[in-house]
Amino acid sequence: MNSVVLFLSVLARCCVNSLVLEQQTDQDVLQLLVKLEAKVTTLEDKIRVLEESGISTKKEPSPAFMATLSHRVETCATDQPLIFDNVRLNIGSGYDQRHGLFRAPRNGTYQISATLTATPNTQYHVAFVKNMASNHVGYLFVDNISIWLERSTSLVMHLNAGDDIWLSCIYGNSAIHGYQTGKANDYDSHFQVL
Repeated sequence: MNSVVLFLSVLARCCVNSLVLEQQTDQDVLQLLVKLEAKVTTLEDKIRVLEESGISTKKEPSPAFMATLSHRVETCATDQPLIFDNVRLNIGSGYDQRHGLFRAPRNGTYQISATLTATPNTQYHVAFVKNMASNHVGYLFVDNISIWLERSTSLVMHLNAGDDIWLSCIYGNSAIHGYQTGKANDYDSHFQVL
């Protein structure tokens, strides 16, 4: 709010000086100052209302996170969160690596994506879940094949503050490949929200 008031006072001084230079009368200058003061007061009131309603007048960074899977998951429990334990980025602290879920810190549109890798002769069937295990909003799967396979998908959706998003296995016999080497293959399986 102080920056707005400072700007308006500089603007008022600029206008007053320009009016004085144009041979305006003291009465005209006084009327303009009264009008400017009223506008400043109105703007201060609007800013106060915005701040009291919880709407920030400051630009906050958008919440975002990326976490990778640092180990191989041999058997993924049905309807339980798949926990990506190696947090690479967590702006806004929305991702909880203890429980493997992202909680939206504020209302907004979010891009949710995941990449999962299967080794030869394994499979996975995973759901994107919103708020409760039965609320599937997307899927990512690989059926038993004889090669390495990496699959990705993304969702764009509106989340309200407090909504939770996570990945859970649909079938208990899902196996997901992860790494922890400090190299590019650490990202074979990852989960992110932007």
